[in-house]
Order: sequence, then C-alpha cells, then structure tokens
Amino acid sequence: KYGVELNLLIGRQLNVSNFMRRLLVRRFESSMEAFNQSLDYMIQSSQHLIDWINKRNKVPVFKKGALPSVEEFYEKTDDNLQVELEEKFDKYTERGFFEIDAKFLRKDDFINDVKSDMELLKSIRREWFGETNKIQHDPKLESFKALLRGMEEKEPNRKIIVFTEFADTANYLGLALKDDNLRVMKYTSADASPKNKESIRANFDAGYKPEMQQNDYQILVATDAISEGYNLHRAGAIFNYDIPYNPTRVIQRIGRIN
Repeated sequence: KYGVELNLLIGRQLNVSNFMRRLLVRRFESSMEAFNQSLDYMIQSSQHLIDWINKRNKVPVFKKGALPSVEEFYEKTDDNLQVELEEKFDKYTERGFFEIDAKFLRKDDFINDVKSDMELLKSIRREWFGETNKIQHDPKLESFKALLRGMEEKEPNRKIIVFTEFADTANYLGLALKDDNLRVMKYTSADASPKNKESIRANFDAGYKPEMQQNDYQILVATDAISEGYNLHRAGAIFNYDIPYNPTRVIQRIGRIN
C-alpha cells in the first residue's frame, strides 16, 4: 500500500534503531545538554505515538521532522474543518507523513514496548539530571572554561574557534561562555543570516580590509556549518569540543585557520 515491501520496511526500522543508538552515544560525547535534549525528544515522540494510537487507532510515520501531537494535528481552528485537515495533510505528506492502521499491528504489545522504551529513557534522564531535569554540574564545560580563561591570560589577543557537531551543544556553549564574560559569538545553520556572516568576516577573516576589521568577539563557537567556505585566519587556535566520526570533518575544521 505504501510502496514499501514488508521485509524492506523491517530492515529500515532496524537501521533506524541502530542509528539512534549511535546518535545518542555521539551526543552524549558532545555535551550533557545535547544528550538531555535527545532524551527529551525521544520521550516526547514516544508519548505522541501512544496518544496517536489511542485516539486515532493509527500509527503515524513521519520521515522529516518531529512528530506533531495528535491534538495539534487535528485541532480545529477553522470553520471549515475538512479544508483545514486537507491542508495539514498536504503539508505533512509532502515531507513523508503517512498513517498505518493499528489493526496491522499487535496493538497492545506495540504500546507496551513503546511504554517500556519511555520508562527506560526516563530512568536514564533521572539518573543524569535528577527530578528537575536540569544539568547540575558539567565537569567538561567547567574544565573547558578554565582552559579558555588560562589562554586569555597568556594571549589576550588570540582568537579561538570552537567546533561542535551539534547545534544543541553550540547553543549551550554559547550561553555558558557568554555568562562567563567571554566575548563569544555562536553560529549554527539557524544563525545563517547576512548580518551574522558579515560579523564573522569582520571579526575572524584575515583577508578583510584592515580598516573594517572588528574585535567584538574573541571566540567563535560553531557547528560544521562553518567548516567550509569561511576564512577564519585571524584565529590562532581551534578546539574540537567533540570529535566527528568522519575524519574528513576534522581536517576541514583545521583548515579554517592559519
């Protein structure tokens, strides 16, 4: 019905499972915040899945993006509900959304398995972040901030690039270093505005006209969105806050500075 053979669909699900395990490890290695965000996302998606089955008796499959809650998806906000639902379906189906009737599943077993996954994820979250779900102490971050402060004392004019694989880690680091009174700029694909690109050039591009160069920022925290196509040669040091599994990425990072 959906253009996918059963065996192929099963193989895809196993591949996704293995991929998610590897991704969790990578995000754990990156930062506590990235790991925490991943746990929250997976717990929320699981709850949305259960709600969807209970209220629609269907299993939603969404390839690109976070699965919306069933209330959000079917919420009536227009006088013409049929037109609104058709528009929503068109919007999501263009990105790979479809539903499978729950009669094709062992429904109770499936829901119990999802609930079991949720409880396991919640127990991991409680173990790491307590009942408040907040980071209480981050040794990696504290050590990194001490290292940066030491470098600033020895070489106050040295500009620094900090690379990470994940936007969640970049956002976390950007806020933490700014709170530590360091002159830091954060850049991810979500920050790719002409103004931010110009600011990066003015502060980190050695080929920029000398009279237009600025020193508003000493540190640039960025994802690999900036590892190609940018001249950052005013910087003299690179930190890899996490190490990509693809070694080519590391080489691309190093090539950003002189």
